Amino acid sequence: MSGSRGTGPNADARGRLIIVALAAAAVGTAFTAAWARTKMLHAPMPHIASLPAMELTAHDGSKVTRADFDGHVTVVDFIFTRCKSTCPRLSERMAETRKTLDADVTSGALRFLSISVDPENDTPDVLAKFAAVYKADAPAWRFATGAVDDIERVVVQGFRTGLTRSAKRAELGDIVHGEKFIVVDRHGDIRAFLSTETGHDTQAVAEEVHRLVASGE
Repeated sequence: MSGSRGTGPNADARGRLIIVALAAAAVGTAFTAAWARTKMLHAPMPHIASLPAMELTAHDGSKVTRADFDGHVTVVDFIFTRCKSTCPRLSERMAETRKTLDADVTSGALRFLSISVDPENDTPDVLAKFAAVYKADAPAWRFATGAVDDIERVVVQGFRTGLTRSAKRAELGDIVHGEKFIVVDRHGDIRAFLSTETGHDTQAVAEEVHRLVASGE
């Protein structure tokens, strides 16, 4: 007998069917992801919590109080300058988002705030040098610090974000903290916790933040 099993016209047809099936599955997956994202972008943002009173000090020497959240949308994250793992990524994503939404910043409708969870090391002078690396332009984007107890209260109770800051971990430069961007509306209410792990996440953050800015809430 000439020829072998799995070759010939029937095998070619099966191969084409497999390719078509895989392509269809890929298109379906992409459509589902796009649909889910579109649904998320059109869903109303919930009112999660209202921010409490606070008084922190920014890298430019200005004070950051509860009143500083009124009248504009604010994107908040948590970092510390000795961090070598997630914090550089968070600050890079924040810089990207700030650049993408420059028109909203210029109009005064949007600001950014990065709060250090290592206040014993991150003085305003240290934060000023760190802010310069990312071209943070106060008051549009400020890096803030404060007393240890105040920072823990603001992060955990105010922004509803986890923080593990034992003395031993802090000495090693290892403080565990939340990695989400927190979106606060112009009334001081938390409206969203957004992931920034990938470039696609950063794009979604920009879209969500702009949507809240445009809504006037």
